[in-house]
Amino acid sequence: MEKSRKEKRKEIKKMKRKQLRKEAVEKEWEAEEDRLNGHEEQRRIEREEEEEEEERKRRELALKEFEERERAWIHAMEIKRKALEDEEEVEKKRNHLKEDANREQEEMGDDWEYVEEGPAEIIWQGNEIFVRKKKVMVPKGEANEKSKEEDADRPTSNPLPPQSEAFADYLNASLAQ
Repeated sequence: MEKSRKEKRKEIKKMKRKQLRKEAVEKEWEAEEDRLNGHEEQRRIEREEEEEEEERKRRELALKEFEERERAWIHAMEIKRKALEDEEEVEKKRNHLKEDANREQEEMGDDWEYVEEGPAEIIWQGNEIFVRKKKVMVPKGEANEKSKEEDADRPTSNPLPPQSEAFADYLNASLAQ
């Protein structure tokens, strides 16, 4: 049976309303999706900005650490260079003193000789220790006599060495008891 014109119109109206409701729901879903995606997009952008800020801070910190290490290294190299210069200067002074001593000895001739006299002088220069004894120029014959005198007066670790007269007296005294 065929539907009447009235029923057909009624059915068409019903389908249009149904279609309009469907479209309205779809638009609502799209709007909701856009809103959610917009918030999600905004959150994602904020997270990326935070990550970029953290990365920038890490780079700045790494750069500062590098600059500090660089300054420390440069400072250490300056100290090392100064130490080398000081060492070279000390070596030049030593060479100069040796040359002066050799020149003086050549001027005096071969019958004079330098002999160490008195206690040693201890000199601290930076991390180095220098021991210097006063040297006196004496005729060659007296140098041997002077060194023999010094050996007799020199303190030893053993107060009574076996070859000394005091050791022999000590042995005789202990045997006599």
